[in-house]
Amino acid sequence: MKILRETPTLVIMRFKAGSVEPAHHHTFWHDLVVLKGSKRVRILSKKENYDLGVGDFLFTPARHVHWVKYFEDTEFFIKRRFSWWVGVKMKVQWPLSLVISRKAVTKYQLILRFLFHYKHVDLQLCGAWKIHQVLEPNWHVMHNRLQIAKSIDDVIEYHNFFLEKCIRECLLLLPEVLKIIKHVFVPKFQCLD
Repeated sequence: MKILRETPTLVIMRFKAGSVEPAHHHTFWHDLVVLKGSKRVRILSKKENYDLGVGDFLFTPARHVHWVKYFEDTEFFIKRRFSWWVGVKMKVQWPLSLVISRKAVTKYQLILRFLFHYKHVDLQLCGAWKIHQVLEPNWHVMHNRLQIAKSIDDVIEYHNFFLEKCIRECLLLLPEVLKIIKHVFVPKFQCLD
């Protein structure tokens, strides 16, 4: 197997004749178009076989277990379809829970969703924007302040200040900006299953 080209949502792959992908599944939906060669995809969860040749298309839903056999050297294009939700789920033990509260985790979720969708657009625009201009300087400020913290209250204050400033400087507190971000960053998917 060789990856010829890859972005977060697109992949062009090549498999040699006789190759077999064992049973597996993905956490994302994907569309596939055969560019060269032929292959068989067996969707085990549906007990269906699909023999695909040049120009053939197949949609595979997330979590459908499938295996693939390649009859000849085969190249194909895959478009990954991710769901919009990206987040953080963590169980924080005491005493760290004093700093990383549920409210702080929610703020991290907001920032990480923004970063995920930003990175998708950034790759599409060839790196035209520089998100590190907001997050990295604020991280260094917090890190330097934590070095001189005298109490857990100082740590909580500096951490909250960091989160609030990042959210504000990424413009994530303005509903009108959030609507634009959602419209621009979030691809519209439709379930074909």
